[in-house]
Amino acid sequence: MSFYDATVPAFLQILGSLSGLLTKAEAHCKAKNIAPQVLLGARLYPDMLPLTKQIQLACDFAAKGCARLTYSEVPSTPDTETTFDELKQRIAKTVDYVKAFTPARFEGADARDVTFPAGPNNSITLKGQEFVTRFAFPNFISMPRPHMEFYATTGWKSENVIFSGFGVAARIAEKKTGLFVPLKELTASRLSLLLDQVLNDSTYRGNARYFQKVIADTNGLAKAADLLERAFGFANQDQQLLTH
Repeated sequence: MSFYDATVPAFLQILGSLSGLLTKAEAHCKAKNIAPQVLLGARLYPDMLPLTKQIQLACDFAAKGCARLTYSEVPSTPDTETTFDELKQRIAKTVDYVKAFTPARFEGADARDVTFPAGPNNSITLKGQEFVTRFAFPNFISMPRPHMEFYATTGWKSENVIFSGFGVAARIAEKKTGLFVPLKELTASRLSLLLDQVLNDSTYRGNARYFQKVIADTNGLAKAADLLERAFGFANQDQQLLTH
């Protein structure tokens, strides 16, 4: 498999699924009479970024990742989207941009030096392969994760994570708080079926609420974030980890 084949199709697949998810989320808002801004501004935890920002960041990581790997001019897109339609247009433009890259432009990219910002005053240089596996892909997937993984919402509470990293996903599936789908098996129709299953089976909602309470009562998310910040030497996660 070429480096292009291991990179560009993955960006395109996830972006396409994310667009389909937004359509599903918009329909959910209409069906349940929920104001769109409730979902667009939703956070799994107070200090996490809202759905709108996470989608914008996902688009940036895909576009900027391809640009840096091919030594192209890194695009800059203002984050002005406020509606489902505008976010889907942002994704569509990102898809068009990524599709424009040809396999030839990725030849040798896995061994190239890629320099990118890591916080407001620092930068990191990695080989292309490391840049993709250690920075571009992890951040691209984790930005919309609480929403691309999709959770159902009741009032102001977030529930039912469906997709996640392999280790976390296995535990989620085991405890029946969500469903796991390998990336290679993810399609728009499969995603739609899984969303219907989780949204219409009260077992998932009940289990998710239970674990949500456990995490809140034990301050689990804050402890995990603190451990990560200390491990990577970042004093401010929002400023450092989310730099793109």
